[in-house]
Amino acid sequence: KALERIRQLMLESTVFFQTKMPLKFGGYVGAYIDDGLHDRILLQLAFELYEKLPTIMKGHFLKYLWAYKYDSEYTGINLHA
Repeated sequence: KALERIRQLMLESTVFFQTKMPLKFGGYVGAYIDDGLHDRILLQLAFELYEKLPTIMKGHFLKYLWAYKYDSEYTGINLHA
């Protein structure tokens, strides 16, 4: 149920301000926590991941949050990091 809420939030969100042109960058839009991507359910997800996966998440707190939407006709972000 929570994942459905997150998916719906992302589909309806109006905080995707960064645009990347398809031919050069792969065609996507981005949203970031400092541009308004800080819904309570996203912060709750981060908290619960930390709580439920203590061995993996130990010492790794949420520092930043971002999301991307892709046009399925383009490639999206290239593999990196």
